[in-house]
Amino acid sequence: MSLVVALAAALSACATHGDKHGVVSGSADLATFYEIPSDAAFIAILEDTSQADVAAQELGRARLEPAGQPPFHFEIDYDKALIDPRHSYAVRARVISAERILLTSDTTHPVLTHGAGDKVTIVLKQP
Repeated sequence: MSLVVALAAALSACATHGDKHGVVSGSADLATFYEIPSDAAFIAILEDTSQADVAAQELGRARLEPAGQPPFHFEIDYDKALIDPRHSYAVRARVISAERILLTSDTTHPVLTHGAGDKVTIVLKQP
């Protein structure tokens, strides 16, 4: 009987944990052809972009290493408790190699609040 109780508690904990976390997903492709080096990494970052003149607060990130070839598909896990419906959130992305930015997103990709969903499509360009 105690095994059943323990199993029920574990399943309940998993269900509760799942309710606390969200996922922003998307894909990123290139504006024009670019040869992606084999050692490159793709990084997508979910940020709180609400405050002007202040560095955006990072809420989660996805990293593909090696990046492979585009389109890059990603999922960013985040803590739902950190989301304020009055704030603005966005995803930015880049491809790096040897700590150098090769490609980057140059427009805002809003998510989660103010009518934005949890999926984005990003176009990467050379900086």
